[in-house]
Amino acid sequence: MQGVSVNSRVLDFLDPATVLSQRGVYLSGLDPPQNVTAPTLPPPGPTVAPPSCADPVQPAYSGEGVNFGRHGNSYISYSLSPETMAQYFRTSFVLRCQFRAEAPDGILYYSANNRNTPDNHLAVYMSEGYLHADMKTQQASNSNYHNLKVRTQFRDYADGNWWEVVILRIHNFLAIIVPERRDYVNNNQQSNIETFIDLTLPLYVGGTDIHVDYPIFSLRKKSGFAGCIRLLEISTAQPVDTVSFDLGSPDDQYNVGQCYEAVNPGTAFNGTGFITMGTQSLESGLDVSVQFSTVQRSFLLLLLYQDPGNYFLMDAEDGRIRGHLRKNNITTTIRTTHVTGFEVCDGEFHTLVFSANLVQRVGVLLLSIQLDELPDNRFQQTGFDDISIHGELYVGGGPVAASLASPGLVQTPFKGCLESLVFGEALDLRQAGLTEHVTSGCPARP
Repeated sequence: MQGVSVNSRVLDFLDPATVLSQRGVYLSGLDPPQNVTAPTLPPPGPTVAPPSCADPVQPAYSGEGVNFGRHGNSYISYSLSPETMAQYFRTSFVLRCQFRAEAPDGILYYSANNRNTPDNHLAVYMSEGYLHADMKTQQASNSNYHNLKVRTQFRDYADGNWWEVVILRIHNFLAIIVPERRDYVNNNQQSNIETFIDLTLPLYVGGTDIHVDYPIFSLRKKSGFAGCIRLLEISTAQPVDTVSFDLGSPDDQYNVGQCYEAVNPGTAFNGTGFITMGTQSLESGLDVSVQFSTVQRSFLLLLLYQDPGNYFLMDAEDGRIRGHLRKNNITTTIRTTHVTGFEVCDGEFHTLVFSANLVQRVGVLLLSIQLDELPDNRFQQTGFDDISIHGELYVGGGPVAASLASPGLVQTPFKGCLESLVFGEALDLRQAGLTEHVTSGCPARP
């Protein structure tokens, strides 16, 4: 109701002198809703954290097994009497070994009858990821020597997992077995011809202290084992059934340590050092492949350094990996594509592929770079007739002199794990010499 007049006088419903009392009247003109409940707002959506790098892995150590090769060559050994060696190894035996390898090459165990020129020997080792057993025996009737060799079917035993390998010998019959994978190979020799093996050196496990070349088996890299061994036992027919070697109490040991609870194969860089891979060359083309994991967004990955005007360098800046080719003081740079810039620092393993090729007849340099399955980046530039660079190859960082010669490039040493490196050819980082800054085996999250 509005516009009410009495005797030509307009009644003002808002004037308290006019309205002395009221009930059921509302100045808005509308009845208020009854038992009104304030509307419930929808719950806020989940808070999306901004992208960030993973936390560094804190090494956790295991109470079982012995670690070999973390800081270079290492071994343990058992000095057994000739009678004991003959009892264990002379004619027939079964050897069991449980191991976890962090590199594809290395000696699991070894013994012989001479340090330099043995004519009897026993060797079990890894080469290119395969497991090998190699022995040289002697025939009792005519003293003829017999070379016994077997190799597993599969070659991926350097994967950071625990495996058990069994070696079976009966005279000249030799077999190697990995029970979990049913990987069984024998040498197709007869076991009824009596042969023997005389071993007088200590039984070495994980490596040796013999610094001369091994003339008796074809180990591609004459290096000790890299990884952990937690069981070594031998079973014989006489008179003792099974003997387990106490890996924690050998007669001699060198450079061994504790095993990580979990490990990834590869070479670990702690962010304070680098390794040198000797003189390498970039001629008219180069293919580089790196498998790595890190929690950094910016780091120096590798450097082929000739002088301040000629070098090849790979680094990461704010999550984008770059390849820099500098020739005659002219730098050409190519970068990986990215989504967030945090792909490289998630602590997972990534594959980086780079290639440089000079088409000399037209003077065109072709560059490409790719991270994992992200789109690759390709680039070409004219005006090149030579891209050759010769110098030291540094991995994970570089010397101060080389770093100062590269202003504007990332100088932070790499912290993380390099599982593999191809620089024209596959390189074994362990052969560079490990230090307290660069070690074999990368601790993983349990």
